[in-house]
Amino acid sequence: MTADRSRKIISFIIPFTLICISTLFYYYINSNIRNFHDWPSLKYTSGDSQTYFNVGQWLIGEKSFSEVKQSVAIRPFFYPLFVASLEKIHPWAIIIFQFILWETQILLAYFCGTLISKSPAASFIFSLFCATFLSPIGISLHVLSETLTSFLLTISLLFLIIYTEKHNNKFILIHIATLSLCSVVRPVYFYLFFLDASLCFFFLSMNKVKLLIILIVISTPVIFQISIMMIKFNINNVSFIDTLAFNDYYLSKIELYKRKIEKNENSAAQIHAIRNGRRMWLGDAIDKYGYKEARYFVNRELWKTITFFPYDSFRLFLDLILENSKQPSNFLASKNYITERRFFFISLAQSATLRMLNLSSLLLSLLIFISRKKQYTNSYFVNMFLFLSIYMVYISNGVSFWQGDRLIVPVYFISAIWFFYQINMVRNILLPCRKL
Repeated sequence: MTADRSRKIISFIIPFTLICISTLFYYYINSNIRNFHDWPSLKYTSGDSQTYFNVGQWLIGEKSFSEVKQSVAIRPFFYPLFVASLEKIHPWAIIIFQFILWETQILLAYFCGTLISKSPAASFIFSLFCATFLSPIGISLHVLSETLTSFLLTISLLFLIIYTEKHNNKFILIHIATLSLCSVVRPVYFYLFFLDASLCFFFLSMNKVKLLIILIVISTPVIFQISIMMIKFNINNVSFIDTLAFNDYYLSKIELYKRKIEKNENSAAQIHAIRNGRRMWLGDAIDKYGYKEARYFVNRELWKTITFFPYDSFRLFLDLILENSKQPSNFLASKNYITERRFFFISLAQSATLRMLNLSSLLLSLLIFISRKKQYTNSYFVNMFLFLSIYMVYISNGVSFWQGDRLIVPVYFISAIWFFYQINMVRNILLPCRKL
């Protein structure tokens, strides 16, 4: 009885302590960016923030579709719906909401750690490590979808790990449902959702008719978003954002590679000029032919570029991935220059640490796969999910630039969890007498 009571006390004290420490750290970092009462002034300083607000205003009937058509084309409905609803409540509501999402991820990291290692002490230290990531803290003051995406990926991973422990189908279905929501926040995850749902349908031991109905219900957010795109833009996809990114970024910068123009102090101005021209061309194509045909034009030009300039296309793609994965945060600009430089170098170091963690996790997962121990068979699906979740983000870096580490912010937490997961798997392979 005493042992049970001690465990209950520990199970309360550790999460409570985590919340207190991480909250103080969150306040310290963001108060060095802006004074506390000025935090709401940062919400819409990013150009993309306004597009989320516009879509939300349309969803709640505050703006007409014609006013926000361009924003609706590139922003799925789920996150803007939160933005619009919370802005109706109070100017601080969205900041508090995103702080809660960030704080919950610290607790999710702890719970994932306890499931993986069975050690509250190790999990506590691990979750404190996750709380020190600066980029997720700084971006949470902005109306951008990265915080919600990160939360959904982390909770999806938690339910996947629980499924491998409990072997209860409801947990894998919750995992897929969370991915469905993630798909209508960050469109790149639509493909991962579709893959996981397909694997679930074919391999899960369950009545197929019942399972199909459940998967259709789970897919409702995705179906709704695709319906919007089909009705409003005649596009069979969750978003137009991929076309916009290829046109504005990749096809703009590839011109420098085609012309063999080396990087110099005039490169940024040249890219700006090319991109402005491409934006005008795409806008004219949309006005004249519609979104479906404009998408076709961009895709056709993309494939022509890849076909006739394969080396330059691949080199640009690789250069952008490497360049973007080495960037510090763009959302840690402090009111104090010395503090800002300190944050700059810390976020740069954390970005490098993230790359090393992901590379190490990949190598460790290969080691685990090679070991072919039956008791670790369940880990294969977890590793596949984490590999695709993380490396799809790195691949998406290959079509963009000037984003800092914004594109990889959603995978900070799951990258750390993946590494922790792999370390414990390897420990149990090397020390078979100890059970995971």
